[in-house]
Amino acid sequence: MVKIRTLAILQESLDRELSWRIHELSFLRRQIMGAKDIAESAYIRAGISMLYAHWEGFIKKSASYYLEYVNFKKAKFSVAADTFAYLAVKRDIDELSKTRDHVFGLRVYRDIIKKMISDEPLLFSTEVDTGSNLNGKRFLSILSATGVSESKYEPYFNLIDEALLARRNEIAHGQFLPVERDSFLETYDDVIMLMRWFKTDVENCASTDSYLQKEA
Repeated sequence: MVKIRTLAILQESLDRELSWRIHELSFLRRQIMGAKDIAESAYIRAGISMLYAHWEGFIKKSASYYLEYVNFKKAKFSVAADTFAYLAVKRDIDELSKTRDHVFGLRVYRDIIKKMISDEPLLFSTEVDTGSNLNGKRFLSILSATGVSESKYEPYFNLIDEALLARRNEIAHGQFLPVERDSFLETYDDVIMLMRWFKTDVENCASTDSYLQKEA
């Protein structure tokens, strides 16, 4: 597996990750457009499941690639953007929230304070947890973790939750769910758009060093 060490490698990895998914989804879309009756219904149901799988897979992979890229940059705590500094001390914060030992808690707290103003390099997990249900709330968490602005995505959270995830869950649990072709195609176009947006935003974040604090 290629390690994400440079901007060029990050961009190439994102390109590949999106390309094969679009290719597969486009094939399925063509099958739907040429089908009728029961075949159309079956393809649409399969299409919803496949569309969700690629939505979750692409967002998860892309976010992980970017976090790996930022990790390799070894930005110092003292100049890192808040979201990445938080990722680097998240384990400490989790320990702090669980402990009832004041001595231990105070030591962890002091360690966190020292780190936040130090020249120690960031190091955090690049694992992205979607919970196998990438709804609007979880997607918002990923946007926050990567430093991508949520403003243009927010109007689509309901689409993610209802038109994509809820339908996928019903189909995955063996429920019969009739979906009109036009409704599927609208969801398809919107999800592809969101994936392309996220790819572009991740690339822009990397190329502009947005993992660092903005100059006052």
